[in-house]
Amino acid sequence: MRWSKASDRARKLDLWRTAVGRHFAGSARVLRVAWTLEWLFNLHRGYAFPTDARLAQKLGIPILKVQQALLDLERAGAIVRASVVQTDGRKQRRIWPSTELPSTIFPAVGNMDTPHDGVKHIPHRGETESLIERAAVPTRRLSTTQQDAKRTAELREQAEARRLGGGPDTTTTNAFAGGKSWPR
Repeated sequence: MRWSKASDRARKLDLWRTAVGRHFAGSARVLRVAWTLEWLFNLHRGYAFPTDARLAQKLGIPILKVQQALLDLERAGAIVRASVVQTDGRKQRRIWPSTELPSTIFPAVGNMDTPHDGVKHIPHRGETESLIERAAVPTRRLSTTQQDAKRTAELREQAEARRLGGGPDTTTTNAFAGGKSWPR
C-alpha cells in the first residue's frame, strides 16, 4: 500500500482498518496488534519496523502471542513482512499494510456498466459520442522486497515439508546475501 500525502494515507489506512476489523472481528489480540501497527506505519516510508519484543512490551502480550497475531495478519493478506539488510549489516524486519485484504472485502466498483469483451466506452470531449478503446490487462508487479519475502517463505515451507516427511533439510538461507536462498 502506497500513499503520497497524509490525506491519501488516512483514506487508505481507514479502508485497511475497516477490512482488518471485519475479518478479525472475533480476535481482540490480532486487532490490538493491527491497530498498533497502523500507528507505526510511517507517513513517508509506508512501513513499520517494530520488533516482536517491542510490540509485546507495548501491548502487554506474551511475545509468542504477538508472533501468532502477526502470522494471522500475514496469512489473511492484511500485512506483508520482509527482512532487509541495512547499510551497517544489521537486519531490519519491515511490515507494510497490504491492499490484498481490503480489495477482497471491498471490491472496486464503478459508476458505469461493466465493460464486456475487454472494451470500454470513453466519452469524447463531453459529447455523447464515445471512443472505443481496448482495456489494458491489469498486471500486478511485486517489489523486490516482496519477491524476496515470497521466495523465502516458499523455501521455508519446502524445508518444513521435508522435515515433516522425514527427509533431511537441504535448504539454507543466507539472510546477509540480499535475502537470496540457494539449495545445497
